[in-house]
Amino acid sequence: MNLNFNYGHLAKAVGAASILAVGYDTISNGVRNGQDSANQEIGDYCTRVVINNTYSNRESTLIERMKGWYQNAILQSGTLSNFFTVKNVFLSMFSSTVKNIIPIGLSLSALCGEKVAGPRFGPVVSKVSALFAGLWGIKVLGTEVFGIGKRNYID
Repeated sequence: MNLNFNYGHLAKAVGAASILAVGYDTISNGVRNGQDSANQEIGDYCTRVVINNTYSNRESTLIERMKGWYQNAILQSGTLSNFFTVKNVFLSMFSSTVKNIIPIGLSLSALCGEKVAGPRFGPVVSKVSALFAGLWGIKVLGTEVFGIGKRNYID
């Protein structure tokens, strides 16, 4: 019975697991934070529209009707809400991707290091990247889940 352990497969498994974890975190945080930002931006914009349309420097029936039409079109349309939501979700996901660039790079090099770095250095790059991706994950779990090394805000 041959029980040779293949570290190359372990490196790819660590790379795949870490890219899935980081990808899930990036997408879920991006959507949640983007929707929160969009709701805030929609509220600010609607408030600005109502205030701008409530006060006028000129007295004109035509201008008042146009302002009323514009206010109704903006406040009752779903287009504005969709625009702000898509914009903020995209920006938030991009920001979350930038924040997670180190684990993303480590995960991708653990997965693709053998192909990119060539036959001589590829296995080493893949294994070292998997090691650092695993250490990064352990550090995040230790800090965020178990509170190791985290500042105590209660004292």
